[in-house]
Amino acid sequence: MNPDIITIILSMAIFLMSFYHYARSTNLPLASPIGMNEYFSGIFFLRKRTLSLLFGRIALFLGFPLSYILKFIRDGEGAVYFPLIVITWGIALYFYIYADRFNRVAEEQKGFFSILLKGKTYGMASTSLWLLRILYIASIIYVLWYR
Repeated sequence: MNPDIITIILSMAIFLMSFYHYARSTNLPLASPIGMNEYFSGIFFLRKRTLSLLFGRIALFLGFPLSYILKFIRDGEGAVYFPLIVITWGIALYFYIYADRFNRVAEEQKGFFSILLKGKTYGMASTSLWLLRILYIASIIYVLWYR
């Protein structure tokens, strides 16, 4: 079995097990989008830090990109995903820096995806958020176009 396949399988297993543990420890439904939205809110630093969120971050921010890097080294494929990976890291860094602004409104906006897509803030945080939104959508279009 190839190293990139092993890495992606391990990353997916860690990600799903950490989601399961987080959902069970916070009494979130497993079969509802609310549970996954809350989990992503935790992964992107908008919720209280737990060990299961740490493992989810490791899988999302290190495991999945590592599998594409290994695939690129082995086959020369997968480079189309690099802009999306970098933008995801940028979004994580943004929410790590500005989490205190969004933690006050996170309950009324219902989580990470709502804040990412329609969250409002002011100043440099607002400009940065709009730039990340544009880059994220552009990187998704780039992946779909060249894949």
